[in-house]
Amino acid sequence: MLKKIFLISLLISSSLLCQENDDPFHEIDEMIITLKSNNAQVLARDTYEDAIKLYNLVKEDYDAGYTLDELRKDIEEVRKLLARADRISTSSKEYFSDIMEKRDNGFALKADSVCEVFWQDAEDNFFDSIDEYADEDSLDADEYKSIADSLYTLSINLTNEIHEVNDNWQPEIDAVAQNANLLAPLDFNEAQVYKLRFNESVRDGDDPEDIENYKNKAEEKFRSAIVNANMARSACGSLLEAREFALRRKTFLYSPEYWQAAEDKFAETCEEFNDKDNDYWDSAVEAEELYIESSRQTLRNYYLRNVNDAINEAINNNADKYAPKTLAKSETIRDEVISRIETYGDYNQEIYDLAQSAIYNAKHANYIANLLQTFEEEDKTDEDIVLASEQYLTKIANFVFVPAKFDEGYDETTQAILDVIRSGNYNYPGDSDSSNTEATSDSLSYDNIDLDNLQVYSEDTYISMLFLPNEAEIIDNDDNMTIRLTGLVFPVASARLEQRDYKLLDKVVRALLNFPDSPVTVEAFTDSRAAHSFNLQLSQDRADAVAKYLSSRVNNKIESTGYGETNLIADDSTEEGREKNRRVEIVINKDNE
Repeated sequence: MLKKIFLISLLISSSLLCQENDDPFHEIDEMIITLKSNNAQVLARDTYEDAIKLYNLVKEDYDAGYTLDELRKDIEEVRKLLARADRISTSSKEYFSDIMEKRDNGFALKADSVCEVFWQDAEDNFFDSIDEYADEDSLDADEYKSIADSLYTLSINLTNEIHEVNDNWQPEIDAVAQNANLLAPLDFNEAQVYKLRFNESVRDGDDPEDIENYKNKAEEKFRSAIVNANMARSACGSLLEAREFALRRKTFLYSPEYWQAAEDKFAETCEEFNDKDNDYWDSAVEAEELYIESSRQTLRNYYLRNVNDAINEAINNNADKYAPKTLAKSETIRDEVISRIETYGDYNQEIYDLAQSAIYNAKHANYIANLLQTFEEEDKTDEDIVLASEQYLTKIANFVFVPAKFDEGYDETTQAILDVIRSGNYNYPGDSDSSNTEATSDSLSYDNIDLDNLQVYSEDTYISMLFLPNEAEIIDNDDNMTIRLTGLVFPVASARLEQRDYKLLDKVVRALLNFPDSPVTVEAFTDSRAAHSFNLQLSQDRADAVAKYLSSRVNNKIESTGYGETNLIADDSTEEGREKNRRVEIVINKDNE
């Protein structure tokens, strides 16, 4: 019986020992968690840090093989230090509650990195106040606390101003909207210099009066730039029209030498105008002529080249034999284009439309030649050709429920179709809302093709041209295209889209219109400074916000995923790296288009 009791006691002791050895430091860990919630690591910093250092040494010794009995004295000392830290933080918690709240707000705004000097001064005075309070010197504690409070307030206010100036500053927005960066470069660039000095002076902790002075000077120069831009617009109206026309015609792609020369002369004109130099008018005339010549060169280099390519392709396909009238029409229009470019030198829509008409007629001649050569190879008769042509008119007639009759030619059926279309009184299976739009001859003309909508360069090049360098990075491969929105910056700990973001997202919409059938995924990422669960939810909310905006404007299937901090692309220990890691990416699955 005694032997049995001894065995049971041994088992119980072993079980308790195993439980203790599973987590012998559980009680201390719980104490540390409680102390952190009471900000003991701040309000009782020295005592708390002493306790943590000793605790880490104890755990190292335990891992090295020391028993709990051998470490019991040190463990007890850790408990005493933690208990003392708890008493200090509890007694001072109410006294420091207001400034602690302000300090936490500053960290949330990143005032510690934006205003490093002011913030560090605030921290030094804050911890001096804590030390004096612990030593029961209330007068010095009050003085240090007051200084720290003022410096925290200054840091927070300056950080808010930095965010305003760099993210959404109305004077700069107004200046850009008036093209002051182009039309009044001297004032605009000087404003940018003062803005840079404002940022640097905040970072370096300069005199607050000097900081405010830099901001006021920047605002003053932006306002001055707007005034000068409006004056330049009035004085150089025809030059701006020539530049806008050349820009719309993408002359920077097709005649880059003339475009760049015109841009340089345009910048010179604006600088001379800002400097009140009366010679600005000579520069303006020269710049306008260069823009006009860039448009002419674009016609020669691109549009006439395409016309000649289309005509040569038709000739190589025997269009001069099988479709001589249509081919001759294309060549006549081409000659008229050349004549207008060389003789009149005018940059107008008619020349562009004529070039497109010439291309159309050359392609039409090529089609006719292909068709007739196919009939010839298949031994088709003239009757086969006529019957084949009737099939297309028959399909249209059936579509609007008009009987197709050709016993007296095409006129009767053609007129009946036109009458139905013009009246709008037709319905066809599956259409519950018939159209009332009157068809006109102009809407069917191939001579009215919009040159602006011609895609003459690759998709990735076009997409890249939509964005400024600081707005997005395009990553393209065979299957996917990723638009990394470097210019989309959410407010701290928020998924709210700002007014300034819509312009950038509208550019994304224009990009997606090139992939109407491709599924899209909006992916959002954060840096690693907050808890994983918080980062995951924040990134999901941001991805959802962007996806919701895009879904309201395109028909693509759009999904959204938040990844938190799980896919860092830069060093997260630096502010620059964290800015890169906080991002939204639009992934277009081209493979499923």
